[in-house]
Amino acid sequence: MFLAKFFIAISTTLIGYYLIPSMTQISIDPTLPCVVIFFFAYFVACKFISIFDTSANTILQCYLFDLDLAKQHNLEMRHVPATLQKFLNMHGEASLNLKVDPKGEINQNLMA
Repeated sequence: MFLAKFFIAISTTLIGYYLIPSMTQISIDPTLPCVVIFFFAYFVACKFISIFDTSANTILQCYLFDLDLAKQHNLEMRHVPATLQKFLNMHGEASLNLKVDPKGEINQNLMA
């Protein structure tokens, strides 16, 4: 995540460095504006990357919870997209093809 934040801040600073001379009428040293751009871009990148990190962790936890329930109760995993299931099957996760019992009913408490 640090590399993503740093990359966003550096690329924004480089864009600002090349845009500053064309935006001003006089020749100025772009060092101070670039420092300000870098810190502001890093702050904004931190906010966006933290949202991305939180959402990625949430999606991973939901998947793992669904996988755990399916393994414990011999259920079919209903919330796994076909592309993810194909990827996991290619990499040795054979337990994703669990089936629901013939009646389609669950006689156990899932939260126990």
